Amino acid sequence: TECVSGCVCPEGLYDDGKGGCVEQKDCPCTHNNEWYSTGAKIKVDCNTCTCQKGAWSCTENVCYGTCTIYGSGHYITFDGKFYDFDGSCEYVATQDFCGDKSPSSSFSIITENVPCGTTGVTCSKAIKMFLGKTELKLENKEYKEIQRDIGGDVHYWNRTVGLYLVIEASNGVMLIWDKKTTVFIKLTPNYKVRTC
Repeated sequence: TECVSGCVCPEGLYDDGKGGCVEQKDCPCTHNNEWYSTGAKIKVDCNTCTCQKGAWSCTENVCYGTCTIYGSGHYITFDGKFYDFDGSCEYVATQDFCGDKSPSSSFSIITENVPCGTTGVTCSKAIKMFLGKTELKLENKEYKEIQRDIGGDVHYWNRTVGLYLVIEASNGVMLIWDKKTTVFIKLTPNYKVRTC
């Protein structure tokens, strides 16, 4: 009904975000303010997304859940929420021993927080990882294994990846430690709603 000043694409073509006009099948996609052409693939967590006609089409794999503890009492929970907690004690970071006394319960990860620096904030000093009847204590840049009398057999293996010690267990629990104050706890999807 009225004229609008500016440049427009001819009917049936679409702005490609770079000053050109393309058919719908060649429309680009955006992710984190970057443009991707049709057919481009990106990784989002454990899924692959492909740009198709201006929209992302993604695989629907269920990914590991991750809980992160870092620095002076900072926490990112499995559901992506951020918390600061400066308690100075031993705390259960996560476990599947959640009151139901289930015989399938197989792991518990406990962090020991101690004051660090001169400001009174706390850092994670030691980590205890219980896998069935095996207890692993991670402290002072190394870990040691202690066998207990109770619990089932949960096999695990460890490896060093750059600065990190990675402990991966057959029950789907993975712990990644920078040998200082950062811990990543990763759980396979079957632990969803089974941890506390």
